Amino acid sequence: MNTLKFLLITDTYPPTPGATGKIVETICHQLIDRGHTADILSRKNGKEEINEGVRGERVYYCAYGGWERIHRKHLSNELCLAERGAYCILTYLRKIWLAFNLCAFPNSEPRATTRWIKRAKSITANNHYDCVIAFFRPYSALDVGYKLKREGIINVFIPYYLDLVEERDCPRFMPFQLFRRKIYEFDNKTVQASDVVVLPKAAENGGFQSFVSAKDKIVYLNFPTAVFKKEKAMCNVSLREKEIIRFLFAGTLDKNFRNPEKTLFILNNLAKRLPSQTIIFDIYGRSNCEAIISGFDRNANFVINMHGLVGKEIIEQKETEADFLVNISNDYKGIVPSKTFELIATGKYILNSITNGDDGSLKFFNGHSLSFNVDDVENGAEIVAEFIKSGAILNVDQDDVIDRCREYTPEYVVDSLLSKLEGINE
Repeated sequence: MNTLKFLLITDTYPPTPGATGKIVETICHQLIDRGHTADILSRKNGKEEINEGVRGERVYYCAYGGWERIHRKHLSNELCLAERGAYCILTYLRKIWLAFNLCAFPNSEPRATTRWIKRAKSITANNHYDCVIAFFRPYSALDVGYKLKREGIINVFIPYYLDLVEERDCPRFMPFQLFRRKIYEFDNKTVQASDVVVLPKAAENGGFQSFVSAKDKIVYLNFPTAVFKKEKAMCNVSLREKEIIRFLFAGTLDKNFRNPEKTLFILNNLAKRLPSQTIIFDIYGRSNCEAIISGFDRNANFVINMHGLVGKEIIEQKETEADFLVNISNDYKGIVPSKTFELIATGKYILNSITNGDDGSLKFFNGHSLSFNVDDVENGAEIVAEFIKSGAILNVDQDDVIDRCREYTPEYVVDSLLSKLEGINE
């Protein structure tokens, strides 16, 4: 295939925290490694700017509006008391405003999208991209790519769905039937304008009506988060002599679909079994579980540190310092969370707290020798405690792990994507 110029449209991009941004980065770097050009159009708090990436990518930014800035601060738990009051009022007013702008739904940021499109047109006019890939979520990113294609500014448009809407995303004020119709209308017009559509592998048998008419365009891909680095050391030290055992969770905690309560009980029971060692649990990322965690922390036998949102580099550094990385299963049946393969690729011990037996990631953790899959709080804590006290060291066949996770590597995903594009250009 000839060298191509790509523009990747995403809401977040490292160092800004976010799962979507990390996935886009792996795809971007893989395209660059193949000799293609890959630029990023993202959004960032502050004025518009361009950053030159260390791997060759150029990152263009489009400034957030007022609502976006305060909402981002809310997600990062950075609001002061006065700002929290203002945020509550703005949130209420925004719901009213969105109700009167129902025609734009499910794009809940029509004003921000207008700024984003203006920025995108300026970039594409100067660079003449062969292909534009817009990543969902949010819907506004898809809307930017759709409008560039509809106006004939770009030749090839790929909406890349990293997620598909479920019932829980329906706004409270909206009847569910209306919600489904608006989602269908938006997705249908997007895929009709597209040249290739990327959907999550988990949606392959889902029967989503929005995509039935575009079945010949669709490629089903897993999350490209299994990034294996040769220089990463495997777990090769005994934990028996350590005074402090560190556990780390990085991601989103939610009291409805990724509740940390069971994990907290596991670590509390583990601490009771290891009285001569200090257990520290570091939590990084967004959370609405502060009340659960602070209530537990008052009588805990271990130390809980909540750090909020931090950059990718800090997370990677803290992961190397941790003894165990923590996974908390969610209630999305059949979908393998992108975090699964990030954890496996680190080569670290993993405490997998099973809160849902239907979690699609369980089959990968069950087949990974460094994973401690804990369903029962008492027995699980006992197993981990006995392992630590034994002084044993677990090893893993890295080649076998890579082979089992191959479809989740950036190499596989980009191969599939380029193959689909090659078919268009023939």
